[in-house]
Amino acid sequence: MADAHPSLPRVSLSDVSRGYRVSGELVSVLEQVTIDIPAGDSVAIVGESGIGKSTLLQIIGSLDRPDTGCVRHDGINLKTLGDRELSAHRNRFIGFMFQFHHLLPEFTALENVMMPALIQGGPSETAMTDARNLLARVGLSKRLQHRVTELSGGEQQRVALARALVLKPRLLLADEPTGNLDHKNSEAVHDLLFALHSEFQMTSVIVTHNRLLAERMHRRVSLADGRLVEVE
Repeated sequence: MADAHPSLPRVSLSDVSRGYRVSGELVSVLEQVTIDIPAGDSVAIVGESGIGKSTLLQIIGSLDRPDTGCVRHDGINLKTLGDRELSAHRNRFIGFMFQFHHLLPEFTALENVMMPALIQGGPSETAMTDARNLLARVGLSKRLQHRVTELSGGEQQRVALARALVLKPRLLLADEPTGNLDHKNSEAVHDLLFALHSEFQMTSVIVTHNRLLAERMHRRVSLADGRLVEVE
C-alpha cells in the first residue's frame, strides 16, 4: 500500500492524559504521554498489569478519547473527526487483535475473516478471496469451514490475525495477542506477526508481557506512573 504521507509519523501522541473516577476520586492513568511512531515501525508497550497499557492502546486506536492532548494518524488530528468519520477512519486505517480473539462462534473461520469487509460494504466475492488468501497465509487453508469452537487456541488467534488484516490496514494494534497461548503456539503467532508486518508494510503497536516478543520489536517503551519511557 502506498504511503499517502511518507514524511509524517504514522501515529503521534502529544501530551495525552487520561483519568477515571473511582468512588468519586479521580485516578490518573496516563499523564502527558508523548510519542511519535514512524510508518513501518514495530513498538512493544510493556509494564506491570493494570498500569494503563490497554487504555493507551485504545486511545491510539480511537476506541477511547484522551481527556487532554492530541492523537494524530498520518497527521490527521482525531479530535477533528466526528463519530461517523472516526468510525470510518478506524475501520479503514486500523486492524485490531486482542488476547481474547472475539471471534463469532456461530460462524466459520472463513466467515469470521470476511466479516470486516462485508460490514464495510465490499463485494462478497472480493471479501471471500481476500479471506481465503489470508487464512492460507496463516496456515489454515484446510480449516476454512470449521467453526471457531472446532479450532485450537493457536488456530483461533491465527484466524483473529487474518481478520485484523483483511482490510489491509496501515496500523495493527494488538493487546496481549499470545497471552493465552503456550510457548509453541506463541512462537508460531509471533513469527506470523513479524512476517505479515513486513509483507503488509504496516506499523505495529503491541501490548505484551512476553519478553521474547518485545525483544523482536524495533522499539520497546515502558509505561509506569502514567508516563512512557524508552527501553534500551
